[in-house]
Amino acid sequence: GDTGQLKFAINQQTATRGYSFIPDANKGDAKSGGVWLDVETAALMQPGQEGYYVLLHELAHALGLQHPLNESDTSGATVLLNSLATSTNTLMLDISSSSAAGVWPTWFGGFDLQALRALYGTRSFGMGNDVYAWADGSPNMSILDDGGIDTLDASTASISATIDLRPGKTSSIGLVPSNFVGKCVIRLCHRTEDLRFCS
Repeated sequence: GDTGQLKFAINQQTATRGYSFIPDANKGDAKSGGVWLDVETAALMQPGQEGYYVLLHELAHALGLQHPLNESDTSGATVLLNSLATSTNTLMLDISSSSAAGVWPTWFGGFDLQALRALYGTRSFGMGNDVYAWADGSPNMSILDDGGIDTLDASTASISATIDLRPGKTSSIGLVPSNFVGKCVIRLCHRTEDLRFCS
């Protein structure tokens, strides 16, 4: 089958925070799989910072993901409904400092994980009896788990928790002006057996 190589580099960019080259659009070209970050963006590489989000976003492009089309698109191509256009579902949205409100995605969204699995195949992941714990200030996360008897643990959270165990649904801990913090997308391919909450 096809093989690929990811390459990472930094340069000075005047109008962008980063760019990359989608494999299919540049097949056989040396720039395919290249990820370039702006110098200032590359200085913000902690999870939850803008640069970290840009790196994940551009890496997703280099792996073959594209920006979703808005539901107003009339080309006949698949669109992302406005009600599903959230960073919890996909980090392929063009997120700005004002729309992020200080909460930058720290991992791929649930739709991104599904798309990557469709492109590269599915290998079982999280087959053991795993515990996924949330606490106050936990970063956003996507849970991809294909087996085992798993536990979602929110027992140490001091604020309210809403957990929806249906596959692909969003759960949250606490509220902020955008209504969610500690967002989680659950992509379970089996039944979760245990929930833990504080009383």
